[in-house]
Amino acid sequence: MKKTVFIVAVMVLVLSLSITAEAKKTKIYVHQDKYPADVASSLAAYKGKTIFLANFENNANNTTIWYYFRPDNKKVIYEAAPTLQSYVWYCFEKAMKAAGATVYRDQAPVAVPELRLSFTSFSETEFTARVELIKNGKSAFVKNITVTDEATQSMDQAELEERAYEQMDKIIKGVMLEPDLKKAFF
Repeated sequence: MKKTVFIVAVMVLVLSLSITAEAKKTKIYVHQDKYPADVASSLAAYKGKTIFLANFENNANNTTIWYYFRPDNKKVIYEAAPTLQSYVWYCFEKAMKAAGATVYRDQAPVAVPELRLSFTSFSETEFTARVELIKNGKSAFVKNITVTDEATQSMDQAELEERAYEQMDKIIKGVMLEPDLKKAFF
């Protein structure tokens, strides 16, 4: 009987500690439907153009299939839906369409420039991706692009959600306005 009481007491203690630790984390939900795509004017050069956004890949060791984090302590968790790589892809699609571009999603004619993106790091303060532009079936541009953002100590959910969408604007501009990519695209 004493052994059972001891085991139950230990289990309650472990459970309460894990609940307390989880309660100190802030989870921010980001979704492409809520992404405002405030980059249309910055991407005006793409108006009337056509682009094929190939499937984006998440090869970042500092993320999961759904989450990216505040880099210093993982106390802020950003959850993307349906997955992190889909969230990034759909935000790119939304931004390009807002700029007036035609976006192909599954396949496109060979003459349509194809953007491939494989991100290798994604946190609240940094996004790094290998970006490749395929034009007429050949690689016209390949480069690792890093977009950084200043750290914040805020734990306010509304502020962090807005900041996450602003970060996505910066990521999209950082990729699509990269001078050598634009040169290869146009």
